[in-house]
Amino acid sequence: MQAGLEDVLDPAIAQARMQLAGEARALAPLAAVGLGQKMEVLRDLGRAGGQRGRPFRAPGQTRRGRGRGHRTPGRALTTDTDGPLGIGAGNANGVVGTIEVLKGKGPADVEEVTRAQAERLLVMSGKYDEKSAKKKLEETLRSGAALEQARKWIEAQGGDSKIVDDYKLLPQPRETIEVRAPRSGFITAIDTYQAGMFTVDLGAGRKKADDKIDYAAGVMFDRRTGEEVKSGDVIARIQLGQAKRDAAELRQRFLAFVKHGDAKPEERQRVHEHLGKLPTR
Repeated sequence: MQAGLEDVLDPAIAQARMQLAGEARALAPLAAVGLGQKMEVLRDLGRAGGQRGRPFRAPGQTRRGRGRGHRTPGRALTTDTDGPLGIGAGNANGVVGTIEVLKGKGPADVEEVTRAQAERLLVMSGKYDEKSAKKKLEETLRSGAALEQARKWIEAQGGDSKIVDDYKLLPQPRETIEVRAPRSGFITAIDTYQAGMFTVDLGAGRKKADDKIDYAAGVMFDRRTGEEVKSGDVIARIQLGQAKRDAAELRQRFLAFVKHGDAKPEERQRVHEHLGKLPTR
């Protein structure tokens, strides 16, 4: 799912970043770990992060800066993927979630991870220490400056910035299928790898390079890991775009990767580790 979305957005974002900023001072890619990623990622990140004094290089991202004659430092954050980040998995619904964060109304977990990444970038620019970076970020979010910048990014990539105020301008699902809790208790786990592949199968991501993305397709996770539910509660909404699918089959597949139990699971840390050392001022 994520790879398909990056195929659509990442080249345009990189190009716009270079055009608007002239030069990227620093990059802080996210390195997700947990059920959503294969365990080999942990080993590879351990090697990269263990090279003291050397910046972590995320494939493709730092190379863009180097390709234009820059040396762009990059240091990654490892974040938890043992549950969906945010409430929407897809394209249009992901855009809505992002804008809601900039409006101060987004999911707390998305804001926490995004703040950690943004604060790191500010410190890596050399203009802030960690305390002043937090203050600057808070001011930028609460003043509406971040939201205004989002409008500029959208316009710079040829998009319609009116979507910031009117989500109906985004692709809308043709059909929404509710998934209900099969029992009372707690949601103890959501296999995010399987959830991601499920969303890809809906059309929200690519299996092959020439697959067409269905921007309206996706999943809304109304209830997430650690939340208490009652039997019959709506825990998710499956959004269908162009494809026609069997609702009962999709519900069965979704419930296969969502686990329920009697006890609330232990809360997990969202940002695990910073790979690479921050520069000192």
